[in-house]
Amino acid sequence: MLADVFKHDASPRARSHGWARRLSIGLASVLIGGAALSAQVVDAAPSTPPAPGINGHHGPHIMPFGLTPSPVHGIGDGPTLKLPGGVAGLGAPEIAPSGAHLVYNGGRVVNNVLVVQVIWGSGSYLPQTTSTASPSLATFFQAVASSNYMDWLDSEYNTINSSFNGTKTNQHIGRGGFQQQVTITPSAAANGSVVDDSAIQAEMTAQINAGHLPAPASDASGNPSTLYALFFRHGQTITQGGSQSLVPGGFCAYHGTVAASGSLGEYYYSVLPDLVGVTGCGVGTDFQNTTSVQSHELVETLTDAEVGLATNAAGPPLAWYDSTNGEIGDICNAQQGTFGPVNGQTYTLQYEFSNAQNNCILPAYQAQNSNFSIATSPASVSVTAGSGASSTVTTSITSGSAQTVSLSVSGAPTGVTASLSPSSVTSGGSATLSISTNTNTVTGGYVLTVTGTAGTVSHSATVNLTVNSATGNDFSVTPSPASVSIAAGANGSTTINTATTSGSAQTVGLSVSGAPTGVTAYLSPTSVSSGQSSTLSITTTSNAAAGTYSLTVTGTGSSATHSASVILNVSGGTGGGGISNGGFETGNLGGWTASGASESVVSSGCHGGTFCAQLGSSSPTNGDSTIAQTFVAPSGATGISLWYKMTCPDTVTYDWALATLADNTAGTTATLLSKICTTNSWTNLTSSVTAGHSYTLTLTSHDDNYGADPTFTLFDDVALTSPAPPAAGITNGGFEAGFTGWTSSGASATVVNSGCHGGAFCARLGSTNPTNGDSNLVQTFAVPSGKSQLSLWYKMACPDTVTYDWATVTLKNNATNATTTVLAKVCTTNSWTNITASVAAGTSYTLTLTSHDDNYSADPTFTLYDDVTLN
Repeated sequence: MLADVFKHDASPRARSHGWARRLSIGLASVLIGGAALSAQVVDAAPSTPPAPGINGHHGPHIMPFGLTPSPVHGIGDGPTLKLPGGVAGLGAPEIAPSGAHLVYNGGRVVNNVLVVQVIWGSGSYLPQTTSTASPSLATFFQAVASSNYMDWLDSEYNTINSSFNGTKTNQHIGRGGFQQQVTITPSAAANGSVVDDSAIQAEMTAQINAGHLPAPASDASGNPSTLYALFFRHGQTITQGGSQSLVPGGFCAYHGTVAASGSLGEYYYSVLPDLVGVTGCGVGTDFQNTTSVQSHELVETLTDAEVGLATNAAGPPLAWYDSTNGEIGDICNAQQGTFGPVNGQTYTLQYEFSNAQNNCILPAYQAQNSNFSIATSPASVSVTAGSGASSTVTTSITSGSAQTVSLSVSGAPTGVTASLSPSSVTSGGSATLSISTNTNTVTGGYVLTVTGTAGTVSHSATVNLTVNSATGNDFSVTPSPASVSIAAGANGSTTINTATTSGSAQTVGLSVSGAPTGVTAYLSPTSVSSGQSSTLSITTTSNAAAGTYSLTVTGTGSSATHSASVILNVSGGTGGGGISNGGFETGNLGGWTASGASESVVSSGCHGGTFCAQLGSSSPTNGDSTIAQTFVAPSGATGISLWYKMTCPDTVTYDWALATLADNTAGTTATLLSKICTTNSWTNLTSSVTAGHSYTLTLTSHDDNYGADPTFTLFDDVALTSPAPPAAGITNGGFEAGFTGWTSSGASATVVNSGCHGGAFCARLGSTNPTNGDSNLVQTFAVPSGKSQLSLWYKMACPDTVTYDWATVTLKNNATNATTTVLAKVCTTNSWTNITASVAAGTSYTLTLTSHDDNYSADPTFTLYDDVTLN
């Protein structure tokens, strides 16, 4: 009821500040009491937890320092207690305080957590913190987030079955996983010997906005799902709300929330100082204590995600909270147990409170059998006797965890050699099946069987091999699929395959005819060597007549001409092509579907032109005001842009704006604007789109009808965007001008002037010292007239195997979104080697050069690239 009283104070000023002022007095007492308590605690019994909003305003929620089990219950000492549903572990779990119970307050939990582990700059860390090999913090996050631990949390703490005065977020707590580990270079202001939480929040936002950290992900309803787990170097002190890390009266770790700002949505983070040699945060080894403390923060984030925004003691944004004992981890603070084994490793976790069992528990790990699948692409190849071909063998994880899959190939007849590189992969990886023949190979059809084996489980896939006579040159033209169905206003494509049916390969010119009015069909490339393929792209206008048409693709070679038909079915479109009335210059909401409390078009204070849409009103309105439009992204469109301006004198708990973009073709939803309450100037929102996909854009402004603070939002200039055309030709392909024209990313990318192929300089990806993960160079370019081949040189130093380290080169056709692997993953130590790929004049491509190193100290891997040209 506090939230209701607070909600209906006489004035907005009292609502905004009165409760926070009263709360800060209580919080100060908690902190002082915590400091006194830390010197007295000798057992794991929980103390009064820090209250929400530790600063008396928005703030993270801490795990106090110094609450460790007594020696009686330390590792290896005395009996252990197994609770119902729990396991006997490192320290004996204790009975939870009498009356402990978590109450749902209406706030968010986390649906399917994605953990981004952030290493806060260089320095000394616990080795398992910066490693991604097993065991490490990376494998700990994956093990817990993807396990049945999440199933237990969901069974008790979802927000489907509980509400606070009718308010709930309708979320399950599902399984998630570890997304990636990123080492950032913080600014000096956020990386001194003492770092305050305010600097941490500002630096995180800056790193995300700069693209150095992945943007926070959201579920289909706009609920954030990313947790940024921050790790700080040894000896670095963190301060937060007047408290300090790893000192009596201070804290071991904390988790918090950063409110949405501009186009960046709300996101969650946890802070963990380095615990090497620290006493007061557990009784295990440094690594055991680190995973135990991190599990405390992880589970509290999952069950009380927005505590960092709370200025109230009950009600949203709090989720599961005990007003006497705190969050789920506070009730069982410092009680440690074991979880696993997961992939051969057992991890130390803190016990958490169970409402159902009225006690501190740790669910027993339930292993899931690992399995995989195997496939080949292409599954059919045709060669002329004396030539060769290849097929990519891909594996995928179908259940459980990744495992090593050994590969073998059988069925090769006399005169055919088939080999796999590499001969084993980690499930989820791929290998190349290379096939060679000699001039004496008997023509005919054969079946090669590729078998993958992991433990006692085996799966197979086949490649159909056709060997043609080496005498007489001929080819075939075959569309796949041979029939394409497109709604008017949308796009589609099919692959035009050619094959050498006899003799040697020859150049085949391709053309297409038969497109009706409103339909455009084009081929890329327009010339191939028989055995290669081209993409037939088909675009339709919104007024293209419905019907069935036959497009004829003709291939002309030196020995013959062959044709094939593509059946095109055009149906009536529902979304048209592009955005309709995105600037609202019709003076009405034509093209949009309006629903809710108040939707109108106004002519004052707009962003561009005369008119804009107003959702909500300067007078109070009750609930959502919404406009929506369904459209098809036309050819060439890659992004969507819109502007909004909000007037919100309330808080996001009660009033907000929201913008979502549903991809109806892919079945996904992006949140362009997470729920936000602000009074701002015109602000731009953007997102990416895929040409030919159907989308539904939904713009919402919500007001709670409270008389003192009406909320409304203006929207304007909704438009689809296309990228500027790329530069013609390769820019700085010899790296004689540094990285001009290239975009570098990842672990290590430098320009060196020793051992290059041509000229004075070349690019080095990776280093002579170990690096962690991919090092990349990327350039987008257009192929000038008269050019048909991309050529580049590489030289690699790889003392490891392709399972762990590799180089690879890919080329994406931006017109068709098809990607060609110019250099399949390889680990070799070689001299300068040339690789080439076919390109089509007038077409835009994106070239990506990569070298990957697993950071293992004994075998650093790097790759030199040079002389990237178009011929």
